[in-house]
Amino acid sequence: MRIATGTCIAAIAIVAVSASARAAEVLSPAAPAPADEKGSAQAQVWFERALSLDIGAEGRPDAVQAFAAMRRAADLGNTQAEFNVAAMLDSGRGAPRDVAQASIWYARAAAAGNRRAAFNLGQLYESGEGVPSNADLARAWYAAAGLPAARERMGEVKSPANRPASVRPPEPIFPLKTSAIEPGSQQVDLVWTSALEPEAVRYFVELRVLDVGAVHEAWSGFVDVSSVHLPLPAGSENFAWRVSAVARGLANYAVSGWSVFAVPPS
Repeated sequence: MRIATGTCIAAIAIVAVSASARAAEVLSPAAPAPADEKGSAQAQVWFERALSLDIGAEGRPDAVQAFAAMRRAADLGNTQAEFNVAAMLDSGRGAPRDVAQASIWYARAAAAGNRRAAFNLGQLYESGEGVPSNADLARAWYAAAGLPAARERMGEVKSPANRPASVRPPEPIFPLKTSAIEPGSQQVDLVWTSALEPEAVRYFVELRVLDVGAVHEAWSGFVDVSSVHLPLPAGSENFAWRVSAVARGLANYAVSGWSVFAVPPS
C-alpha cells in the first residue's frame, strides 16, 4: 500500500492506504510546500488554488479542477505538487488512472527529496506496476526514502532467482524531445526506468549543453536510483542526456541513447 498525504487540516499525517482509499487523501491543506523549496511564488499560488478546489473552500469540491491546478504547480516546480500529481494519477482521482505517468512524477518529487515519493516509487518497482519489476531499484528507493515503513520493506524485497545474463541499458523517460519544459526553467529532473540487471548496478548520468557549434558537459555523475535533479546552465536552451547502467565492478555496462530536450526562453 502506497503512502498518501492525509487531508486533516489540523495536523499532518502520513498514512498507508489502498489505491481506492487514496483517492480522497491526496491533497494536504496542512502541508503546502514552501515557494522557495524548488518552485516559485507562482507555483505556490497554483498549489494553494488546488488545495482550495479540492476541499471546496469556495463551493463544491472539484477533484478534476484541483488536479489541473496541481499539475500547473508541479510543472512550475513545486515538489509537494509533484507528489500530489503522482498520487492523484496513481489513484485515478481527478484524472484517469495512469501508474506509468504517476511513476514519473514520483521520481521527480523524489529527486527533489520527497521521501514519501521515494517510498511509493520503491513499491512500484517492487510490484512492477507502471515500471519494470526491479528488486534492486525497489531497495534503492526504499533506502532513499529513509522512512520506517521503507526500512521494513527493504528487508522483505525478494530478488528473483533468474537474472539476465548481461547488463541492459536504462530507458530515459523524461525529459524527451516531445516533453513540455517550462519556459525559462533553471533546473531539470532526469528520469529513467531500468529492468532487473544481472546484479545491482549504479547509474552514470551525463547532461550536455548543445550550443551552436559546440557541445560541452553540464554535469555527470553516479546515482543509485532512477532520477536526479540538476541545475541548468543559464543562457542555454538545448540539451542532451543519457544514462548508463554500470555493474559494481565497472567491467560491464550498457548505455542508453541520447535524449534531446529544449528549454524555451521565458
